[in-house]
Amino acid sequence: MAFDEQFGIRYFENSRRASGSSIVLIHGLGNSLDFWHQVSPKLADIAHVVVLDLPGFGRSRSPAVANFDEYVTTVSEFLRSRSLHQVHLVGHSMGAIVALGVAPRIDQTSGITLIDGTLFTASRILHHPSDALSAPKVGVNLSAQFAGSLIPLNNAVRHAITRNATIRRLLFAPFTFNAAEISPDVLAAALSHNTGRGIKLAYNLATQTDLPTLCRDVAQVEVSLLWGEDDRLLTDEDVQEAKQLLHVTYSESLANCGHWPQLERPDAVVAHIAARIE
Repeated sequence: MAFDEQFGIRYFENSRRASGSSIVLIHGLGNSLDFWHQVSPKLADIAHVVVLDLPGFGRSRSPAVANFDEYVTTVSEFLRSRSLHQVHLVGHSMGAIVALGVAPRIDQTSGITLIDGTLFTASRILHHPSDALSAPKVGVNLSAQFAGSLIPLNNAVRHAITRNATIRRLLFAPFTFNAAEISPDVLAAALSHNTGRGIKLAYNLATQTDLPTLCRDVAQVEVSLLWGEDDRLLTDEDVQEAKQLLHVTYSESLANCGHWPQLERPDAVVAHIAARIE
């Protein structure tokens, strides 16, 4: 797989079908474009696919300033440089917040899919940690998300934690329904560039954003919601709040799935996105 870099952003493009539509896949906290490796090849059958490492993550360069407005402006300029048409933004977790920030900055936006991205409760806890008292499950798992993303996974560590089913199930419990059921090779590939970079950046960006405001800024854009029923970072109230603030045209929950649907239910993720394009 050949990667390119522009605006300091590492990315690759894939397309096996002549189509005017483009799909942009934006990963979440502590991850990289490798998190989409089960999804992006199949989506390339229906549209032009762009997968990127967000600035400060994977192999992209870190931004000079940790400012959310400048951050999403950089991502937007990168996407405009690709001369894309009918862009459908797909954001996972923190990447959903970036997608909401990017959408009004590019004229080509045709739709947005938020995957486990209705993080209203989590966002409020980051702004006001005492709010975790009223949502302890989200608070605990949010802490686990940040703490886990701090661990640099070199080859030896990655091999050790992905080859043992019991370790996988215990270590990744905050993120999955049952990580023991995820293929070790799939998990290892997805985590191949989880280096612990960008966590302070992610925290700074998250605490600068007002999620309801971001939603109101894209109120005219068609949005679909997809989430794992066992996602410990979301609440039913989060989903309902998203439906009140956004122009949600379709929503779907996935059984036996946590915060990482791309790894636990990749075919369902592909089907959900494909239905929004076709």
